[in-house]
Amino acid sequence: MGAFSRSEIRAARSARGSRGRRTRALLHLACVCALVGCNYRHSAPVRASDLPPPPGERELHSSPLIVEVVPTTDDSQCVAYERYRTLCFHRVRAALEKALTQGLWPSFPEVRVGRAQDAGPRDYVLQIDAHLDALPPGPEGPGWSAAATGRWRLLRGGEVLAEEAVASRSRAEFPYGAALGEAGSEVLDALGVHVVAAVSKIEEREPLPARPLPPVVARAIPEPQPPPETEKPEGAEATEAPPPASSTNDRPQDPQSEDAQSQDGQPQDGQPQDGQPQDGQPSDGPSHDA
Repeated sequence: MGAFSRSEIRAARSARGSRGRRTRALLHLACVCALVGCNYRHSAPVRASDLPPPPGERELHSSPLIVEVVPTTDDSQCVAYERYRTLCFHRVRAALEKALTQGLWPSFPEVRVGRAQDAGPRDYVLQIDAHLDALPPGPEGPGWSAAATGRWRLLRGGEVLAEEAVASRSRAEFPYGAALGEAGSEVLDALGVHVVAAVSKIEEREPLPARPLPPVVARAIPEPQPPPETEKPEGAEATEAPPPASSTNDRPQDPQSEDAQSQDGQPQDGQPQDGQPQDGQPSDGPSHDA
């Protein structure tokens, strides 16, 4: 076999360099895609609504209640569909805890979140497990929906008093993605209201003994009444304008002041002024002899 020429050696080196650059680019792209595939997902946080306790009859229980969301209920629950990004519901445990505690307080003297091992010998323990899912459009509606399945049980002293499996589905009106967090909140609210109504009606087997208390005397305090309005005569509403300020010429003269003016040289009525003769009397001026 003959030796390679210089041009063939340069061409081979150039080909090897281009293949190496392509390989490094493909490896870099694969790493980026792997990282994006793990982190690029929809986040759908859920939260319990501020709802009042459900209406209806309820039993007044004598012992505190501990609400325990069991460890099998993950705080972040993810679902994946083909050709869709992964969707994760977040804050599931906190939403369940709030949905239950805010509705059970009228029926128990105390409601708190905790664990079964922290309960007293006669305390009630409500354990609940729930899982969320995203369902595609179907006969129920044109959009996506959220579904919740789970079970709960009420214990006291290690004895199971009640237990149920539950399921709920939201409206099928949501787009796929973060908007399904609202759908997940709906089904958790629905589960919470149902469980609260069921637990509140469970019979109290150890009611507290009645204690006689002294009577209380109460007297209703009437609300203060506004003072009655006085009746005004007709035309009194129209206020009269104040009289205009009078000038000094319009004021009446005091007779004593007029006498004082007369004594100061001012003429009185019927008296001539100086230098002016009375009717028929000559003046006091110098006489000229004819």
